[in-house]
Amino acid sequence: MALCAVGSLVTGYLALCVLLFAAQRSLLFPAPREPAQPVLVVHGTRDEVVPFELGQALAEKLPQARFVEAPGAGHNAVWDVAAARDEVFRFVRAP
Repeated sequence: MALCAVGSLVTGYLALCVLLFAAQRSLLFPAPREPAQPVLVVHGTRDEVVPFELGQALAEKLPQARFVEAPGAGHNAVWDVAAARDEVFRFVRAP
């Protein structure tokens, strides 16, 4: 059982390394060919699943994107940050 957990951790770590490498090399998020719908990227600064830098990289690759930082939020806790939640409401209500 413990060996399976270690194997999962190693696999997860390797996958994360590949994602970081791809993001740095602009392979993961290629620039879109033409502008599409507006995009709001909200990312917690304490996300332990997806590195904060990947959220920033995604927003930088999309010219129509706006990036919102959720200070202190983890992976699924951005909704707990009032300022981030307000930005989501503004984005959804925008014409």
